[in-house]
Amino acid sequence: MDWVGSTVNKVGDFRGWCNEHDYAPDRIDLWVTAQIVQFLSGYAELRSRLVIRSSIERAGLVTIQGALVSMPWDKLDPTDLEKRRGDRIINKLDSNIVKPLKKTGVLGSSSILLYGPPGTSKTSLMEALAQKLDWQFLQVTPADFLLAGEQQVEARATLLFEILKRAERLVVLFDEIDEFLLDREAEERPGGIFRFMTTSMLPKLQSLKSRRKLIFGIATNYKERLDEAITRLGRVDHDWAVLPPDFESRVALIQKFEPDIDDASARSISANTPFFSYLELKRAVSVNARSDPWKIIRHPTARPVAYINRPGSDEEFLALLNTQINDLVISGASAKTKKALKNQLKELSQKSSVPDELFSKATIKKIEKVIARLG
Repeated sequence: MDWVGSTVNKVGDFRGWCNEHDYAPDRIDLWVTAQIVQFLSGYAELRSRLVIRSSIERAGLVTIQGALVSMPWDKLDPTDLEKRRGDRIINKLDSNIVKPLKKTGVLGSSSILLYGPPGTSKTSLMEALAQKLDWQFLQVTPADFLLAGEQQVEARATLLFEILKRAERLVVLFDEIDEFLLDREAEERPGGIFRFMTTSMLPKLQSLKSRRKLIFGIATNYKERLDEAITRLGRVDHDWAVLPPDFESRVALIQKFEPDIDDASARSISANTPFFSYLELKRAVSVNARSDPWKIIRHPTARPVAYINRPGSDEEFLALLNTQINDLVISGASAKTKKALKNQLKELSQKSSVPDELFSKATIKKIEKVIARLG
């Protein structure tokens, strides 16, 4: 840098450099100037990356190199094989983000809302995306906003977003930050500083999205709790439900967990494990609970009855119901599985029939049809 600054020549209206071995103060060599401009461009980019990395570290955040994430792209197991190929989540990521970016060098889509029950690989999807792009991965949780205490949460959020606005080649996952994005019209909202966080967070997310220098995802188990401004067109580029493995996906996963299992046994287990998450399915196979998968301890929010406490989730529940209880499940499930499913669906239907409906009448009719099909 000292040499660059001390050897610049001015010739008329132009500035540049010449060969130091044949130096002349009134000459500019284009090939030397081109090398120095290339160096300065690379130096500026490197300096910017180091400043951002240092800022992220000083803010107490930890980034992971794409190559070191726990879930590489080619190891990501599809959980929605029954969908048309283009409708699968991994294919949506590929066609909407990866391919356009590699083709044009410009981000066409930079924000995603991923919602669905726990254990459906929302985090793994974002990790895999970072690995595919060879970008850094950063996971931001509520704890990162509360690091300096509740009274400083707004200042902390402003700091984090100011850092992220300058970052590039980074995949950010805002994981379970529902408390900061809750519906402003909801009757039951938390008091204190959290009451005003949604209004504060919306412009921050919009500013981050508009730069299109990084990709961010918002992962939540409860889309229906979020403010409508988060989910409306323009606030996020894509709004995707990430659901538990469907029948064919469960078969593929079971055969992966237990390579020696025969196809008939794998399909029998799959028929008896609707609504099971990836980890629950793995646990059922690994602890040899094949004959009665329902005896394992399951996450309480991953079952159909969890939707009793989730008004406004018709869209997600119908998608879940369609992928989990199909003809193969109805024909292959045991009497115990069918009874358990019927009891849970009946409870949902009964709770939804009160004046303050949980589901719409169309959704209730769909549930009742599935109950009837279960026998």
